[in-house]
Amino acid sequence: MPIKKKKRESFFKRLSTWFQKEGKNFRPSKEKKRKEKLEPSKKCRRSGGKNFLPLLITCLVPVSSLLGGFYEEGSYQGFYFFEEKATKEEKQKLNKPPLPQTPQEALIFLKVEKERLEALQALAICNPTTENLTNFFEQRNQMIDLASNFADQGMLSLLERSDLGPDPKFPKNSFGIEFRKNLEQTQEKETLEKLGEHFFLAIVGEGGEPWSELAASIGETFANATKWTVRFLSLNGEKTSADLKTEFNLSQLETFPLQETPSFLMIDPKRKTMIPVGSGVPSVSLLMETIIEQAKHHVLLENTDDR
Repeated sequence: MPIKKKKRESFFKRLSTWFQKEGKNFRPSKEKKRKEKLEPSKKCRRSGGKNFLPLLITCLVPVSSLLGGFYEEGSYQGFYFFEEKATKEEKQKLNKPPLPQTPQEALIFLKVEKERLEALQALAICNPTTENLTNFFEQRNQMIDLASNFADQGMLSLLERSDLGPDPKFPKNSFGIEFRKNLEQTQEKETLEKLGEHFFLAIVGEGGEPWSELAASIGETFANATKWTVRFLSLNGEKTSADLKTEFNLSQLETFPLQETPSFLMIDPKRKTMIPVGSGVPSVSLLMETIIEQAKHHVLLENTDDR
């Protein structure tokens, strides 16, 4: 073992001595490096051609198209650039279908979008995965954006065309609502007074019966508020305790199908017409509203003008 080690050491020693004598050392000396810097070799002069190509490309390609900066590394020079990936919003814009241009296309577009939203919602409810929930919320936000854009553009249109706004006869503020209410009450009062000149209110019931007596008291309040003539038609021959004239002649009811008692009828004695305006125990305000609506429905005001 010691002999082999000596032989091995002597072999490597002889090999290194040989490289030094032949001048084949892999590491260049410091003097050689200095000479190469002072006097460029043919190899360095060839590498100068590599520096010319980036300069030529710079002249041919506009600088504005380069999105990066200049770099120099060793014997290589050039420009680096990068490409931005499309953002999420840009991808959504690319995936969006074109907006409709006609009313028919708009109906189809909204129908498809609503059905797609309902389908995505159903899928998200049944299978609430991250992907399904994300798809539903994205579709919902698109529908919200459409409605928001409509509201914004609509407000701009109303600013330019005030006549396209809400009907001034149906105000939204408290002052306008109160004014409209008072005006309607005045008009209703005038209408009721005009109808009271040709019609009277009949309450059909049974004297002494609790519900009929309560209906008679409502009729008495109505008479005091409108100055209408109010009469109580007794079905059992008994008078009412209210301060109303009681009649027992029921011939006027022979042609009228009476459903229940007490009932309120608006009667025109000249034309012998009867129009129902309530049953049971309605409030005075409800009686007034019903009478006015029946007057509009049967065109009673126009008919009274012909008399």
